[in-house]
Amino acid sequence: MGTAYTHLDIDERYELYRLHEAGTAQKEIAVLMKRSKRWSI
Repeated sequence: MGTAYTHLDIDERYELYRLHEAGTAQKEIAVLMKRSKRWSI
């Protein structure tokens, strides 16, 4: 069965926005926010 994630809280949403605006790749954002099976860069 797949991985279940909770909703993002306001701090996580802000961090997601900040990383996206900085031009960070989606896969890298997933790793940084620990929402990827690959937890290291």
